Order: sequence, then C-alpha cells, then structure tokens
Amino acid sequence: MGYPKISTPAKARPRARQNVVLELGFFVGKLGRSHVLALHRSAPNLEMPPDYIGVIYKPFDDAGAWGFELARELKAADYDIDLNRLNP
Repeated sequence: MGYPKISTPAKARPRARQNVVLELGFFVGKLGRSHVLALHRSAPNLEMPPDYIGVIYKPFDDAGAWGFELARELKAADYDIDLNRLNP
C-alpha cells in the first residue's frame, strides 16, 4: 500500500514494492520492452508503474488464464508453443 507524502494513509492504494519495480526495469533494460510481459494480481485501484509504456501487463488469476495469455504472446514472438499442452 502506498500514498503520496501530501496525502493520508486513508487514501492508500495497492502498488508494487520498489524492488519489484526496479526488477521490472532491469528486465525491460536487458530484454527490451517487446520481450517483457508483467503479470499482476487484480486489485481495486491498483497503481501500475507508469514509466513502462510498451510493456504488456496481464492480470494473474488463480484459474490459470494468464498462462494462455503468456503462451499466446510467446507464440506471437515466434516461439514454438503447443497451446494444447498447457494445463488448464
């Protein structure tokens, strides 16, 4: 949870820890924006890092739909992915 210094804890919103944002930046720098897919848990009023335009954000869900989304993105990037072998 975080909020601006000029605000109050009552206005706190969920957001990634700073080390997670730093690691996302590392991967973007090392791999390039077109090769990074960031998974996140859906939460009301989630504050997404604004400085990563071009990075694909996909919600992480317990049902496993994120795995199909990731496989589809990998397939679009010319990786050999057999979507029939993914576990539901």
